[in-house]
Amino acid sequence: ERLDLAIEAFQTALKAKPNSSDVYRINEQIARLYVQKNDKENALIYANQAYEKAPEAHKERLSTFIQQIQQLP
Repeated sequence: ERLDLAIEAFQTALKAKPNSSDVYRINEQIARLYVQKNDKENALIYANQAYEKAPEAHKERLSTFIQQIQQLP
């Protein structure tokens, strides 16, 4: 499935550059892909990782995203 391929590509990017300043963005994108797959558990894992690595300016937006995921069925 295309979503799985996209998730794999982002995970490969994370492994290649684990200390990149864009790690939070990559984690957020993986979380969004898992939301599309209705995989709430993995979406929350990656959204929380994004939040932890994000600059302060992005934390509020990511916190809202995490709350949205938590409200999914």
